Amino acid sequence: MISETEPIPDGPEVASKRPSVGARLKDHTPRLFRYAATSGISLAISEICLLALYSSGTFGATTSALIATLAGTIPSYLLSRYWIWSEANRKRVGRQVVLYWATSLASMLITSEGTGLITHAAPGDHGERTVFAGGGFLAMNVILWVTKYLVYQKIIFRPHHQPVTEGL
Repeated sequence: MISETEPIPDGPEVASKRPSVGARLKDHTPRLFRYAATSGISLAISEICLLALYSSGTFGATTSALIATLAGTIPSYLLSRYWIWSEANRKRVGRQVVLYWATSLASMLITSEGTGLITHAAPGDHGERTVFAGGGFLAMNVILWVTKYLVYQKIIFRPHHQPVTEGL
């Protein structure tokens, strides 16, 4: 019998014992809900910061997006660590922090540069470009949402018993 703490072996002879994709997805539904809620909170914080900074003329679109993403990343990390993946291995917290911030930094750079490029190419006056900045920032974050979930789930916040290759 296969226990929940041991990885499921590969091969055709054990394929029938492996949980279906639907069953694995059902197991992840509460976590996906918490991840979506956390993402919504951090994205709202970030979007408000972006629009306030860019529309006021305080910073350009790229810098506004960078600052805005940073503002949303702090509550996102805390909610991810203590609410979404509360059962994650805590023996190597430094590893989690470094990997989380490396993932966040990559996301910040992609989102900031993308928002800057979209805004720079947008037609119209500053008000119309503000709409493009907000829309581009939102689109970039939505695109990165799934990728970041997979990185968090499979690499950063693994439970004690879950090897790197196991997961959703």
